[in-house]
Amino acid sequence: MLRQLTSVVLVSISMGAQALFALDISDTPLEAQPAAPPPGVMIVLDNSASMRAEFLTTEADGLFAQYHFLFPRHDADPGQPGPGSGTGQVPVSERRKWKSQWSGYNRLYYQPGTVYAPWTGTPELVFRQADIQSPRRDPVRSADGRLLLSRTFMRVNIAGRMQAVPMAHYYTFHDANRNHTRDQAETIYLVTWRDDDQNTVLDVTDDLGDDRRCYYRYLDDGDDVVEDNELVPVTTEQEKNRARPARYDDQGAFQRYLSDYEDLRNFANWFVYHRSRGARLKAAVADMILSNPRVGMGIYTVNGQPRVGVR
Repeated sequence: MLRQLTSVVLVSISMGAQALFALDISDTPLEAQPAAPPPGVMIVLDNSASMRAEFLTTEADGLFAQYHFLFPRHDADPGQPGPGSGTGQVPVSERRKWKSQWSGYNRLYYQPGTVYAPWTGTPELVFRQADIQSPRRDPVRSADGRLLLSRTFMRVNIAGRMQAVPMAHYYTFHDANRNHTRDQAETIYLVTWRDDDQNTVLDVTDDLGDDRRCYYRYLDDGDDVVEDNELVPVTTEQEKNRARPARYDDQGAFQRYLSDYEDLRNFANWFVYHRSRGARLKAAVADMILSNPRVGMGIYTVNGQPRVGVR
């Protein structure tokens, strides 16, 4: 995955590197001032606009059909019709192209088998669990607003009736041979959440015996576009278990299935903290710094600030 990122993370040993920030002029003699040692590890980050992209595919620049964004950038945004420059978003008319919402193709998209945690914080800046109904679009910039997960992502005819697929949804597959790769004969499923009373709040119970998720078997005709009546409702528990996310122990043995609440909580955390290239990279860097408390590190960006030392 890392080779596909348009960003580059360079880690270099800089035993004799100079400090990356200037000190204010002081009347105190230099020899009396405490000086931080130079960083032993320098992290060089790409902070260009490409890091905002919500796609990581094998297509040109890692994008999806030249688009950068999948989800609306603000509440009134219906989806931009043009291909991506810095703001290109998948328009509503192309949201039926399911692979943009499948982690097997778009490596940044929600993978139900992965645990998504909030970013590592500090005593001054705490990152909490995401709101499962209306998560923030950005963990830091409150001006970006929130996304209502019950909002309609697309509409499609299912079993003869036009139905809305909410923003909270994902595609998965039945990995019959447990090789973590979709083989041609393995079935694709769409998993969504319901809002039966249409109060804009997705229904969750945290009880597998009363699972409020909707499961659909996807019968693609080969064009990778979800067309009317290609989604078939799954009604048996046995087949639902093929699409339900599960947790396994370190030896790969099955432990349990996730409830609708746990799955939605995980999806919301992914949306806030791991949805874009930049967000995924920040999470990885923060974890690396936290796991190496005795190593002096510095951060340098290819497009200016910040250039700082890290304790």
